[in-house]
Amino acid sequence: MTSFNKSIRCYAKREGDLWVAVCIDFCLAAQGSSLEEAKESLEGQVLEYVEDAVLGEDKEHMEYLLSRKAPLSQRVTYHLLRVAAGLKSKASAKPDAPKANAPKGYSGLSFIQNISELLDSRTKV
Repeated sequence: MTSFNKSIRCYAKREGDLWVAVCIDFCLAAQGSSLEEAKESLEGQVLEYVEDAVLGEDKEHMEYLLSRKAPLSQRVTYHLLRVAAGLKSKASAKPDAPKANAPKGYSGLSFIQNISELLDSRTKV
């Protein structure tokens, strides 16, 4: 198995009745009727994408494929959410403050923490 140790940055947001999960590191997105469904769908897409780039017929283009970024607007959204979550976290450190969460309608900042363990588990099956 090729060693691949990279943290993947993702976020999810509610759009009407659906949740949309976005991976800003590979320009991938998935949707689902629930947050968990969107996250699981995106996780599957990321795994297939990385497997193909590292082990599949596209491995000669691995460097390009693994450095493909999402559009600037999605990357800005991710970083604004991180800042907002950090500010809420600082505010919640004060006594009697509510628990810190992502802004309303957003969730799951960086919910795919490290792809190498996921890849290892898929190749063992």
